[in-house]
Amino acid sequence: MGLCFAWGTLLLAATSCVAHKQYRSDYSTEQLRQPPKSLASPHPVVDPASVSSKSREHRVFEVYGDTFKLAHIECDDQGSYWETTPDNVESVSGIRPGRGRNQIEFMEETLEADLAKNRARYRNGVIILAFAHGWNNNAQEKNDNLKNFRHAAYEVWKDENTKPGALKRPVIAIYLSWRGRVIPNATTLGIENVKGASFIANVPHYFSFWNRKGTAEEIGYRAMAESLKRISLIRRRFEEVEPRSDADKNSRAIIVGHSFGAAAVFSSVSRSYEDDLMELVYDHERRKKRPWVHRNWDLVVLVNPAFEALRYVTIARYSRDQRLASLAESQRVPYIYLPRMIVVGSNTDVPNKTLFPIGQTLGNLTTSTQKTPWIEQRGRLRTALGAYRPFATHDLVKSDNSNCPAMLRAIPLAEGKSGLGAMKPLSANEHGRSFMSPFQSQGVVDDASSIGPFMVAQADKAVIDGHGDIWNERFRIFITRLIEAREMTVNQMSRRN
Repeated sequence: MGLCFAWGTLLLAATSCVAHKQYRSDYSTEQLRQPPKSLASPHPVVDPASVSSKSREHRVFEVYGDTFKLAHIECDDQGSYWETTPDNVESVSGIRPGRGRNQIEFMEETLEADLAKNRARYRNGVIILAFAHGWNNNAQEKNDNLKNFRHAAYEVWKDENTKPGALKRPVIAIYLSWRGRVIPNATTLGIENVKGASFIANVPHYFSFWNRKGTAEEIGYRAMAESLKRISLIRRRFEEVEPRSDADKNSRAIIVGHSFGAAAVFSSVSRSYEDDLMELVYDHERRKKRPWVHRNWDLVVLVNPAFEALRYVTIARYSRDQRLASLAESQRVPYIYLPRMIVVGSNTDVPNKTLFPIGQTLGNLTTSTQKTPWIEQRGRLRTALGAYRPFATHDLVKSDNSNCPAMLRAIPLAEGKSGLGAMKPLSANEHGRSFMSPFQSQGVVDDASSIGPFMVAQADKAVIDGHGDIWNERFRIFITRLIEAREMTVNQMSRRN
């Protein structure tokens, strides 16, 4: 009987499919309310945890108050935006017969209208926090990633608007979603506690890992890339209303990606970073006028990224080019050391350490690779970036510091590395140590001289335990302190691009 049930479960899982559809189609912009019997929020915005799920399950734009909003941007398996509003929609781009307005255009128009009506609200700038989810997630209201992102964004708002001396900037959270789950797993089938059946039910779900990898990368080159560029332009639009010089603008755009969401984000941003690094190495005019990495986004954070280390080679190579280090020292521009992208991979990330290498090996049986002390393509092709030790610049370890419970600890250059991995990436060194000192004083890093624009950290179990353990309090506080230290560093610099 048990065997029949297990095989029946396998058949159900194998033949079931999570719908390929848009989950968010309610374009209302009314403020969400707390239930009448709930305790009133002590803050001028509503706590998302107190709002009925039913009232927002289809909302494209969740409004929790004048200074805290959450927008949804969904894309399909082909990397295109969903179109759901009626034909012949009139928008700022004119009347377009034949198709409707999509979610990102709706978000832009809603924000623009709010900005025109309430310019004073944004005089101190705005914080844009975008998150791209990974495998086994989507935009459904019951999705745990969505719930956790809402909570994390609300915590950012509270820190920004309740701490003494804070700028009280509005927070705009953006949930970047796609069909990360195509086959139900044991949890979604409600049998996670049924011995035998739960494992069998997860088998077809595991095989979707590689199918979703390809989809995430395709999305990264299309809708995700467009979304992230438009997010950077939204930040610039808000900067226009700040009554201060370009060097003192306070608006920020922070992008976070997890798992295949990190792969999609990397597909979107890597070309920009690679081009910038090559220009800094080869373009003499650029080296004179703007000797730092361009600020499209203030910080990109990739957590347990599910893509191969081979895709990071260009950034790894040029960020280690000695001509870049010489430029930094000769130009005396500390802004070049400011973190632009940090990659964090958990040492207990089972999918990336087991499923990923197996899939990459099977999927590349006929692929030829070079193997020299400098190239090492086979290992980089089979290994996820966060698990590839030669590219790691730091370990992320538990800390007893009361301000920051996790700390970046610089990895000695010679430890287990050869070839490209043995070369020192651009970092502050002694020249930039004093400028990067807030990272050390805040407990984010053990040595400020190791801070650089591109960092790869491998996290201990005590900080991130497994592939999905990205919302725990220790890691959340670490990311918060990292951003705060970055803000303090920017504030003590006189130049900003």
